[in-house]
Order: sequence, then C-alpha cells, then structure tokens
Amino acid sequence: MNSAIGRRNQSTPQSQKGVAAVWMALTMIPVLGMTFWAVEGTRYIQDTNRLRDAAQAAASAVTIADQSLTADDLANLYIRDYIHGENSATVEATRFYQEFDPSIDQQEIIQYTVDATTNHSSWFANNLIPSFDTTQDLKGQAMARKLPFYLGDKNIDLVLVTDFSGSMGWQWGSNSACSDSSCKIEDLKDAVADLTDKLLCSEVETDASTGEETCADEDQAALADKLGNRVAIVPFNVRTRETNGSNVFAVSQLRYRDDVDESDSPRSYEDVSWNKWRQYSSGDVYDCAQDRDDCPNGRNGERYQAQRLVSIFDIDSDDDNDSYLVDVYNYVDFDLTIDEMLISTFPNAKTNYRLNNMELYRGYGSTTENQFYTIGLTRNRADIDVIEDMWASGNTASFQGMIRGFQHMASGRPDTEDEEELAEYNDKIKMVLVLSDGVESPNNGILKGLVDAGMCDKAREEIPGLYIAVIGIDFAASEQSGFQDCVLNVDEDIVDVTDTDEFIEKIEELIRKGSRGTGETRLYG
Repeated sequence: MNSAIGRRNQSTPQSQKGVAAVWMALTMIPVLGMTFWAVEGTRYIQDTNRLRDAAQAAASAVTIADQSLTADDLANLYIRDYIHGENSATVEATRFYQEFDPSIDQQEIIQYTVDATTNHSSWFANNLIPSFDTTQDLKGQAMARKLPFYLGDKNIDLVLVTDFSGSMGWQWGSNSACSDSSCKIEDLKDAVADLTDKLLCSEVETDASTGEETCADEDQAALADKLGNRVAIVPFNVRTRETNGSNVFAVSQLRYRDDVDESDSPRSYEDVSWNKWRQYSSGDVYDCAQDRDDCPNGRNGERYQAQRLVSIFDIDSDDDNDSYLVDVYNYVDFDLTIDEMLISTFPNAKTNYRLNNMELYRGYGSTTENQFYTIGLTRNRADIDVIEDMWASGNTASFQGMIRGFQHMASGRPDTEDEEELAEYNDKIKMVLVLSDGVESPNNGILKGLVDAGMCDKAREEIPGLYIAVIGIDFAASEQSGFQDCVLNVDEDIVDVTDTDEFIEKIEELIRKGSRGTGETRLYG
C-alpha cells in the first residue's frame, strides 16, 4: 500500500517537462518585455531626439524668415525632412512679437515656438508582454528668438510711391481745401523731407588724400555710409508722368488685350495712337468712326482707331463733349502686364499721351507739365527738394505708381558680374512704401486684378529681399483687398493714419520694419 502511494508521488519525466515549460514561459515574459522595452525604447529615444533637432531647425528657419502666414508650412517641411516612418505629424509655429520702445530701452524681439507631435506604430505591441502601446506619440519643442538689425548696419534703397491725386490737396478729415495748418499734401512733403534728411547725405566732402567722397553729416556715425543710401519718389494720380526732355506724358505701365470686341475694329487698344486723339472731342471721334472723310487726315487707319475708341468708351452721337478715363478693366492684359512689369512702356508705347491741348481724356490732373514727375533712385539730397514745387490734382490709380516704383527699384541693381559688388547690393535693404489717401478712382478693380495676378509676388521674386508696405493717409488702406493681398503681413505692413503727427511717426515706424536685417537669431530650447 505504502509503496503504491510512493510511486504515485514520484514525478514522471513527462510531468517534469511540462512544469519546466510553464516556468520557462513565465520566465520569458519579463525577458521579452525587457527586450521589447530596450529595442523599442531605444528607437523612441532616438526618434524623440531627432524630433527635437527638427523642431530646433524649424524654429530657427521660421524665425529668420518671419512669415507668420506660412510659418506652419515651413516648420512642417523641416519636421517631415528629419522624421521618417511616422503615421502622422502635427506641427504648430507660434509667433511672439515685442515692439521696439526707446523710452524704456526695450529691444524689438521676434520669437517663434515650434511644437511638433508625431505618431508612430510600435514594433512589438502585445497585450500579454509589457510593451509600448500600439501607437505612440512623440513630442518635440523648440524656441528661437531674433533681435533685428536696422539702418545702422545696412544701406537702403527706398522708393516712395506717393499719391498726388486731388484729394491730397484736402485738409485732414474733410473735403475742404488745404489750410496752413492742415494739408495732407504738405504734410507728405514734410515727411519726405524729414526722411531724406535722415537717409541721404547733405554734406559731402572729398578726402584730400584719397580723393574719395565722404559724408560729414552729424548723424553719419550712427549709420552705415549715407552715401550708399538712395531714395526715389514716384508720384501718381490716374497715371505717372515721364518726360522725353521736351514734353511730359501721362504714362500707363499696363499692357492691353488685343482680343476684345475684335469685330468692332481691326485696330487693338495698343494700336491706337492715344497721344494723337487727346486733342479731339468725343464727337470728332464718333464722326471719324462713321466716315473716313471726317477723320483728321481722311485716312482709313484713323477711322479704324476711332472705331476702337468708340468701342472702348461706348461713344455715341450724343457724346459730343464727354471725356473719359482711359484705363478700362476689360482691356487690361493682366498676365502680360505682370510678365513684362519691370520693363517700362515709356517712351515706346502708343498708350501714353501728352498733357497739353486735352479734350478726350480726364483724371490726369493739371495740364501744367510740372505738376509732378518721377525722381529716380538718387543719393543726392538736393534732387528730392523739387517735390516742394509739386501739387496734387486728378484721380487715383495707385497700381500705376506701384508698377513704376517696382521698375525704379529693379533699376537699382548694378549692371555688373562682379560678385563683391553684387553681394553688397543684395545685402542692401530694399523697400517700396505706398502712400495713398483713398480708394482707386475710378474703382475699376484693376489694382485687385493685378495683385491677384501676382504683381507684388513678382516684384518680390525679381527683387530679392524687397519689402512692400502701405500707409493709408486719412483712409482705411488696411481694409482694401488690393493692398491686403499685396503685403506679406497685413497687421504690420499696412498702417492707417489720421493726422499729421501720426503720419510722420508711422512712416518712420514702417521704415524701421522695412529696414530690418536678418538680425541675430538664437535658439532657446
């Protein structure tokens, strides 16, 4: 009996193997868990470190670029380039801005924080063995800060596109003519004089030993060499004005379509000699369009041109004394205008016309030739003084001034292949500041059409580093879509002013913003 019981208590080899297998399985769970954590943990630590490196690179890049509208997209490109094998990525770039305030010795600060989260599938996810979740979120964050440099460090080319339409001759806040103490056009001139005093050298001396010119202005020590700065003034009303040495022309920088109402005339808009027809009444034009014998020289070519004018302006037999604004939306070739935007149409285009003996057109302002004219980029302070004798009159087409302003800015590039000279130019600050006191008149949609077609983007593309800003003079420029879509930062690059003191202050503020250099950028995490 006892021997039988003893035999039952003895383990068989088969039962011992089963127990060992169970113990082995139980022992392998923590071993495999440790292996999973070691392999997967190392992977996730490496990915997290790489994500933080990516966030740092992204933070530096978006801070240097400082384009808040596209900062998320730029940061996302950096994250995607650094991190691979993720299921998804969420990237956010947050901008912080501290204004310059000399009264409390406060520096300007531009700062971006990049937060990035990537999601990954775990390799060894298992419900029985300790491991990471099926998917795992990894997070990275970095902050970069930029302290911008200003004019003290670099030279500037500044183009002031200035409104000389009739409403600039009004008092601030009213439709009344200027008074001695409240006149927008006079305040504009004062602001221009103040700016050019600061930017251009008034006292140029020649070094006796080297023969080189130097600037002896009292404020020269606080700036880069003032002789390296240039300023251009581009006044406009319904058009800009140019001279060929003996006559002044109202000039359009637009290009025009040749496929509008083709059956009305074999001549297109650009085939019309607009200068010739300025001196004829709308009745004369209509009669010529009907009968060649009523044309100035009795020619078929004149009749065809008159027919095009009748078509453009919708002239009929009763329009004997009507006058017209010559730029019509339907005839503008927006794409061609943008493609050839930096090539001036003057003096070759037939669309330009002289300003005397005017009958057919309007909106051009005064027929007196020196009402205003363009002053190209100059470092000579005295060249700017002629603006004092100019006056405001006519309608408003800021797009004409803007295109001409871009042309003058582009002309400042040195015609050389010398790398050092080109590098010096590329390092220059380049700024076009548009000063306007009202909506387009006529508000025909051409400004918006040009901006939508890429006018401002094209200017920035062709003139690297170009900064475009707008000041609304007693006018809500910040609410105009044409200006909003032209600048890069609506909140900073468009300023509305309502009085003299604010006018000069805000111009200087925009000059400061536009004259930012790359600055010193530092990482803070």
